[in-house]
Amino acid sequence: MPAFLAGICILHTLMTPEDISYIESQLKVTLPDHYTDMLLRYPEDLKQLDHHGEYLIDDPYYLIRLNTMFGRSGVPEKYFAIGHNLGGDYYFIQLNSEETTVYYFDHEETADSEAEHYWDESLNKEHDNLEEYKNWLIETLGG
Repeated sequence: MPAFLAGICILHTLMTPEDISYIESQLKVTLPDHYTDMLLRYPEDLKQLDHHGEYLIDDPYYLIRLNTMFGRSGVPEKYFAIGHNLGGDYYFIQLNSEETTVYYFDHEETADSEAEHYWDESLNKEHDNLEEYKNWLIETLGG
């Protein structure tokens, strides 16, 4: 049973396959392999850095809460929030796609809207893949 089911939210521990299954069942999504691989093998060098758990969330319960919030806010189901910076901007990936891009949503440059085309236009391609995103985080947070 995932640790968070007992009402305890344990941050920065290794995510398990059971945690992945729980996220998918709660949100009714299938997470892409490139993302689940990163979660299951959360980079040691990233875990050493302050705030890494916000930029690349490694807590299943927090991922569920965040993506439930975005679902209620009109974010199309094809997008999945994986993290945020301390300024309130968010990072997303696409579900149900071979696309590996990490997208950036700047909350100050966009207005609220529920239209899918709005989100497609508002999410900026930030990194080609999670490996590039991870390296950027290590450089940014560690520098």
